[in-house]
Amino acid sequence: AIRELEKIGLASAEDVLDITVQRMEKTYPAYFGTYDRFDVVKNYISSFGNLFLVGRNGMHKYNNTDHSMLTAMVAVDNVIAGVTSKENLWEINTEQEYHEEKETAPVATAPVEYKTFPSFVFKTPLHKRLLWASAFFLIAQFIIFKLMYPYPNFMPDSYSYIGAAMSNQDISTWPVGYSKFLRVFSSFTHSDMALVLFQYLFLEASIICFIFTLMYFLKPGRVVMYILFAFAVFNPLLLFMSNYVSADAMFTGLSLLWLSSLIGMLYTDSRALIWWHAVLLVVLFTVRHNALYYPVVSLLAFVLSKYSWRLRIMGFGLSLVLVGLFVWHTGNKYKELTGRRTISAFGGWQLAANALYMYSRMPADPNVPARFKELDRMVRKEFDSLNKVKVRPDSVLGIYYLWHGPLPRYLTESTKKDTVTPYFTRYAKMGHFYADYGEYLIKHHSTSFVTKYLIRNFINYYAPPVEFLGFYNMGADTVQAIAKGFFSYEKNTKKIASRPVKMFRYFPVGSAVINIAFIFSIIGVLIFIGLRDKVGVRFLLLIAVAWGANMFFSILASPIVLRYEVFAIVVIFSTCVVIGSRLREEMLIVSLNSN
Repeated sequence: AIRELEKIGLASAEDVLDITVQRMEKTYPAYFGTYDRFDVVKNYISSFGNLFLVGRNGMHKYNNTDHSMLTAMVAVDNVIAGVTSKENLWEINTEQEYHEEKETAPVATAPVEYKTFPSFVFKTPLHKRLLWASAFFLIAQFIIFKLMYPYPNFMPDSYSYIGAAMSNQDISTWPVGYSKFLRVFSSFTHSDMALVLFQYLFLEASIICFIFTLMYFLKPGRVVMYILFAFAVFNPLLLFMSNYVSADAMFTGLSLLWLSSLIGMLYTDSRALIWWHAVLLVVLFTVRHNALYYPVVSLLAFVLSKYSWRLRIMGFGLSLVLVGLFVWHTGNKYKELTGRRTISAFGGWQLAANALYMYSRMPADPNVPARFKELDRMVRKEFDSLNKVKVRPDSVLGIYYLWHGPLPRYLTESTKKDTVTPYFTRYAKMGHFYADYGEYLIKHHSTSFVTKYLIRNFINYYAPPVEFLGFYNMGADTVQAIAKGFFSYEKNTKKIASRPVKMFRYFPVGSAVINIAFIFSIIGVLIFIGLRDKVGVRFLLLIAVAWGANMFFSILASPIVLRYEVFAIVVIFSTCVVIGSRLREEMLIVSLNSN
């Protein structure tokens, strides 16, 4: 080594005061085992003012050769400048980017701090460039999209949300969170363009926040970040979903922020995250019923977190208290309206609709209780009519039995003499009756329910139908009068004809591929990594439980469609990319060791 130094002119033999060689077998930086406590070692060694760790093995970091040499150069600059802090050494290659040198300052400069999540996102040069580029492409895409689809998309849910917003209802067909948002938003502007833009930017910002959360805590490579940003910024599904007057975009964005807070709790002891998580959870409960399974995932995150057990119990308890207050308030409102406490009138309708899909494909039940006889007679009459048509409207799992079948017809027939009671009150009271009817059918024909409904819905989970996303404005060129008034349209006729959106025919296949890839990713981690990487294992366990809970809830609750599964698709795709990168690194290490 001395001869080589002389040969390249860096030093001469007499300049060398001493040498030490320590031979170790297969020394190699590895990010598993107790590596998540490496800061203990680093902080202890940093207490020695005249000791500077440099290079791959000195710092136990998988640096490139140029980064390893740069650590030595910065260490020399520190010595010359009398700097004893080691922070600028440890910052080298932390953000996967080269440090720039100032020609006018040959000595070490102050280190750039990225110790907090906001500074990691907004102060890292590469990240700032990505954010600016993303903003440019998102706005450009939105402008082009709006030239093609100048009006927002409307579906049956849209008019329910608008009606609840205009009358400021505390309970409605759907959870009232999105209706309250529409009401607040309308106090600033009635522009449908502004609403869609806000929904789109909120959804994209939430996905980008989720991506940065993965980058901050799991530290995958730069290529992973590029792939995830491309998926988020250039995904047409997000544009079309944001164009709906519906809770889909808001719920997906809030869910991603909620999951990001859970990931943060796995690796930090920030108390602010406890409050942030609790607020997000209760807001999600007000927006969509899919949040019913979220507390299960939150509980796991608190168990795996770094908080003391006292803070874990208090943090999860805070979330339950806030959610409980909302459920209690909603239950009181329904009790005042119908005499029975519930969280949703729509749940009874949905349960009955699920049961009818099964019931339409089996013989009549002769033992239906007397209280259901009239409804059951109307239902069987409907089935007889459907059996005579070539293309049944209930051939696929969907909305037929909710909005067009015997359920709404029975409500109309049984309450036609009641001209005083508001429609929603009659709808809510009937929801209790339908819940009992659907529960009876499912309990007494459980095998048929599994084979004729749940298995079909399970297939839909892996390849969700595009539903309303396949058509602009459901194939109509007008909107209802309530939308015309809410958005201050001069007329309710659209300027361009409705047309099918053909690109979405490929998305169910893509969703199936992503779900299958996730399953194989888990298998790959178990085989090649196991439990050695505790940082990654905790993250993967959280995502796997969230994925499983979402699957079971979605299959049991209602027919699955693509717009309901965007949250799961974003999370699973991102996880697959991160795991794939980690498995590639592991295979490379195995290959190097074997050689």
